[in-house]
Amino acid sequence: MTSPIHPATPPEIVYAMHAYYCEGHSLYDTARKFDMFVQTIWKCFKRHGLPLRTVSHTIALKNARDTQTRQMYEDYKTGMSVYEIGDKYNLSGAGVHARFQARGFKMRKANDMRKGKKRAA
Repeated sequence: MTSPIHPATPPEIVYAMHAYYCEGHSLYDTARKFDMFVQTIWKCFKRHGLPLRTVSHTIALKNARDTQTRQMYEDYKTGMSVYEIGDKYNLSGAGVHARFQARGFKMRKANDMRKGKKRAA
């Protein structure tokens, strides 16, 4: 991790961080991606006059993400692979898998699909 005080963070980096944050990522995820502390990200945004999400906006994003994850799981239950779902929703297969695991959704075994079995998940 870098120092929590970055007075000279280039504006293009700050705007890239804010764009990533505005895609729905948390401050924590943004800090991890850009190898900075959360408070550093927050201070950079404040210094550049960039807004943070309100609590209601954060909740709305979480609800939309949960709805999308349920739709993805419905696709998965039809026999689509996590990679096919990732292509459809612009995510990696690992990202799809992580969302399913985080919500406790049952996953097929990899060899079930190779053998041509479509298991109800």
